[in-house]
Amino acid sequence: MSKNATYVFLDRDGVINKRLKGYVSSLDEFQFLPKAQKAIKLFHQNRFRVIVVSNQAGVGRGLVKKEELKRVTDSMVREVRASGGDILAVYYCPCRKEDHCSCRKPNPGLLLSAAREFDIDLESSWMIGDELKDMQAGKAVGAKTILVDTPINRVPKKHRQKVDYGAKDLLAAYAIIKKNVQ
Repeated sequence: MSKNATYVFLDRDGVINKRLKGYVSSLDEFQFLPKAQKAIKLFHQNRFRVIVVSNQAGVGRGLVKKEELKRVTDSMVREVRASGGDILAVYYCPCRKEDHCSCRKPNPGLLLSAAREFDIDLESSWMIGDELKDMQAGKAVGAKTILVDTPINRVPKKHRQKVDYGAKDLLAAYAIIKKNVQ
């Protein structure tokens, strides 16, 4: 890849698909948010490269089987491609918070792994998520951040100043990036 490309990191649950109170533990529970596929298609059509970075502690807790996470991921990528979009790569952290690993957001390990693999200039990249830990991971590598509002958004108002932009959904986040990159 190229350092000249613009990379967009997306959290999965609450940004691409409907966030559940528990974990998405099967393909039957995975449901795209209404405008997510259209937004990813627009990213692709405008030569933005999309990478998914997501904590999946349900695997570490034994509540989600690795095989099922792979099934959900493969299906998500296939459906995005069938709708005209593309997801370049998907990085998951299966660790629990108690494990204190370097890849679990808010730590930037997932973004750093992608940067190494694809030679990404993280300071010209974007992190889109629905939680404070997504914003913290993006900020830790110098990326611009967009907080997507969700019904169970977990970013207290006192922390919203740590976010570069706010958007009602992924499609609105796309418009912000398009306006600021072109």
